[in-house]
Amino acid sequence: MRCSLNLTFNFLFICLIAFSYLLEVLKFDTSSLLIPFSCFCLSTGALCVHGMMTSVSLSVCMDQCGEEERTLRQYWYTSWPDQKTPDKAPPLLELVQEVERAREEAPPSSGPIIVHCSAGIGRTGCFIATSILCKQLRTEGVVDILRTTCQLRLDRGGMIQTCEQYQFVHHVLSLYEKQLSQTAEE
Repeated sequence: MRCSLNLTFNFLFICLIAFSYLLEVLKFDTSSLLIPFSCFCLSTGALCVHGMMTSVSLSVCMDQCGEEERTLRQYWYTSWPDQKTPDKAPPLLELVQEVERAREEAPPSSGPIIVHCSAGIGRTGCFIATSILCKQLRTEGVVDILRTTCQLRLDRGGMIQTCEQYQFVHHVLSLYEKQLSQTAEE
């Protein structure tokens, strides 16, 4: 009998980005964690800590034989309070660039990038806007932060919750523009 999770499994995402605290997760060794479910199993790789970002590789198998397996990478941005902004912009820019690299290296059949925080609008909105706008700046040389924010809010109300978060997106993009300028000069 095939598992009813097959449809979900076929569209398994390549990256999961979480904006929350990891205190409980960091208290145990995940290098050999294997979680069996009735239709699939989940195993984790080593936890990697990079400043304010923590990542782990996850493998999901549809059956106990491991015939159908998908690998994804989960990222946690561990130092971003709810309804606020991080203390520094460079770590968010590094996360956006790391996720973009993962997307480029993933097979064409890979699923979407999944982003979440507590409510799914503030920190999530900032990450999604920054990701979209960095790509737009790189490809078109110009961005419209207000238009992107409005479009995100049409798709999901409340994206980028506060003025402080909106200004933070501006700050991150300013930093990215400087990076692009330095790269062009070299």
